[in-house]
Amino acid sequence: MKETCKYSGCSNLEKIIIPNTLERIENEAFFGCSSLGSVVLPDVLTYIGSKAFCKCRSLTNLTIPASVKTIETDAYNECIGLVDIVISEQVKEIKKRTFYGCINLENISLPKSIERIETDAFYNCTSLEKIELPNSLTNIGDFAFYGCSNLSDVVIPDSVTYIGDAAYMYCVRLSNVTIPKSITYIGDVAFSGCPSLTDFYCYAENPEIPL
Repeated sequence: MKETCKYSGCSNLEKIIIPNTLERIENEAFFGCSSLGSVVLPDVLTYIGSKAFCKCRSLTNLTIPASVKTIETDAYNECIGLVDIVISEQVKEIKKRTFYGCINLENISLPKSIERIETDAFYNCTSLEKIELPNSLTNIGDFAFYGCSNLSDVVIPDSVTYIGDAAYMYCVRLSNVTIPKSITYIGDVAFSGCPSLTDFYCYAENPEIPL
C-alpha cells in the first residue's frame, strides 16, 4: 500500500522526518507550514503534489531525490526562504508556478532531463543570478523568468524552439542574450523592460514574433 501524508496549516511544525517508504507527497500536504525548516525526502519518493510545500517560508535548501519523476504546479510557490535547489534527473517539466515568488533563490541545478519550463515557473525569483538551461529543453513558457531582477546572462540552448510571452520581462540586470537557430517563436514582450540589455545575438531564421 502506498503511504501519503498531510499536515497542511501546521504553522508551528519545524522539522519532519518522512519515512523511507513514502512514495507520494499529495496535494497541499505541507501547505502553509511556515516554520518548517528541514525536510529530508526519501529515496523512494516519486511524486510531489500541487502546493505540497507552498508557503513553507522557512525552508532554505532542497534536494529532490533521484527517484522523483513529477513535481506538480505550485509545489514550492512562495517558499521565500529557499536559497539552493537540486532537482533529480528524472523530472521532465518545471510546471506552472513551481518556484513562483521564491525571492531568495540564488542557485538551482536543473537536470539534463528537463524539457519544459512552464508559465510563471520562476516568476519574481529576484535573487536568481544565473541558471544553466539543459540541452534537453524545448519550451520556455509565458512569464517563466518574469521579474528575475538579478539574472544577468541568458544562453538559450539549441534544443529550444519556443520562448513564451514576457518570458524574461523586467529582468532589469539582464545584459547578454543568445537566441539559437532552433527558435521558431519568440513571444510578445519576451524581453521587454530589460534596460541593461546591451548584447542580443539572434541566430534564428524567421522566428514568429507577435506584432
